Amino acid sequence: MIVRKYCGLCLLMILTLITCSPKEVGPYSSPQDYNCKPPPPDVFTAVGVDLEFTQSTFGKIITGDFNIETDPQVIALATKAVTDDRIRNYLRCLAIHRDKYTNDQAAYFDLKSNFMATEPTTEQLLEWQKDNPYPMDRINNITKIGDVADFVFKFSADDWQPVEGDGHQLRIPFEKHKVNYPHITVQQKEENGNWKDIDYEREVDKFNNVIVTIATVGFDGRVVLK
Repeated sequence: MIVRKYCGLCLLMILTLITCSPKEVGPYSSPQDYNCKPPPPDVFTAVGVDLEFTQSTFGKIITGDFNIETDPQVIALATKAVTDDRIRNYLRCLAIHRDKYTNDQAAYFDLKSNFMATEPTTEQLLEWQKDNPYPMDRINNITKIGDVADFVFKFSADDWQPVEGDGHQLRIPFEKHKVNYPHITVQQKEENGNWKDIDYEREVDKFNNVIVTIATVGFDGRVVLK
């Protein structure tokens, strides 16, 4: 009887330890891995960054949505992340499959990652970002209004980016090889419902974005390509 009670008590203790012990949660436990398998935990430890940083903050650094002036230490973390090819490939996989990067944006990811590997200062990174802006794809409301060469891009005031002075720029993500656009008209809708042409300067960057610069503040309107 004593032996039976003792064995029963031991079994109870073993079951308690098994059921109450915390389960190890690794980097592969995410319910949505987007077919992007992160490197083993010891890779992150050796580099000096954690998985959470690579899954969230790093992407904002690439797009320029993270204010590096208020928290410059993230530059050092981003630099560490891109020094290991396994982590860099994982980050690139997330950018493409989770964040739905376009081909131009994926190319920009490579470009900026290479620059981050040079261990830039805050000032150097800000200057680089100014010369190499992230290729935006927010203005993707394309409406066919005529033949294949006629398109309208609708935009809002939030799509404009400030430049030196009082001007603002609008980047239109449009691939040159798909449609010719010798004529671009920037229009603002007036109170009476009519569309008013706005004076602007135009250029095309290396990512095939059409850059429209105006001398005023941004506004809701449209760009007509013919």
